[in-house]
Amino acid sequence: MPALGVTIGGAGGLTVTVESSGAYNVSVPSLSWLFGGSVGYPLSNITVGSGADALGSYSEISFDFQSDAPRHAAIRSYADHPDVLFTVSHPAGAPNSFSFPSWTRYPRDLDHLTFKGTFAPPIFWDFSNESPWIFFDSSYNTFILSPAANFMAASTAWGAKGEMASGIAPEIATLPTGFEHRTLLVIEKGINRAFDTWGQALTALNGKTRPANDSDASLNKIGYWTDNGATYYYHTAASLSYEQTLAAVKTEFDQLGIGLGYIQLDSWFYPKGAGAFWSNNGDGIYEYRAASPPFPSPSASRRN
Repeated sequence: MPALGVTIGGAGGLTVTVESSGAYNVSVPSLSWLFGGSVGYPLSNITVGSGADALGSYSEISFDFQSDAPRHAAIRSYADHPDVLFTVSHPAGAPNSFSFPSWTRYPRDLDHLTFKGTFAPPIFWDFSNESPWIFFDSSYNTFILSPAANFMAASTAWGAKGEMASGIAPEIATLPTGFEHRTLLVIEKGINRAFDTWGQALTALNGKTRPANDSDASLNKIGYWTDNGATYYYHTAASLSYEQTLAAVKTEFDQLGIGLGYIQLDSWFYPKGAGAFWSNNGDGIYEYRAASPPFPSPSASRRN
């Protein structure tokens, strides 16, 4: 007897289908893309509902199943946004042994991008479990898979059989009663558009207010940074102190007719490590104040 399934629609002809066998998929006909997987267990209490959240009106399929613990899950699609939200919760607590979604079928042979390492630069040759995963084709059709909650504990990873899986980092063995995790899938035509849609969705779903793009001096003024990699990062101009070096930078900009709205003082300006040394760039902050040395008047400096 074939498995019984229910289907809901979403923006741009997207559909979500869940079958009583435990299989689920997201179909994107406009791109001929299909994302498919299975929870691996029969489902109960399959329910189709609708409502609205911070992203707008949605349809949702929710269901229960018993794996190594009772679990509840839902897949939500939106009428006006190319977003799909996956939620899994654990009414009685559970081992951290289940990922949702976990796709065995997904668009293949795409270019990809994640962010990895110190300062999280973009990389195109590897995957980072702590990063959103971005995939795009030669026409820049793009999908992004990322956590939508529990960001510091979440993990996106490849499964043992090549599954693309989203869940909680494996270092966490058990999940408490009532724990809920959410994952977001965004599908867009255009890489920049996908990032914008993804960012708008995450801030909306988590109740964040996005600042205007000119809301402070670092956004609406030209600034000079002494950040890692800059000319004067832990380094002064010849025969000058740090204060003299920064004053000379400001003078040169004035001579060029470029008004500086701020100067960013990077980590060398405060004491670091147990010894509270300003030059110890291998340890974290000891006290958030300007160190002396290198500043004769610590109270006169602050980090922007």
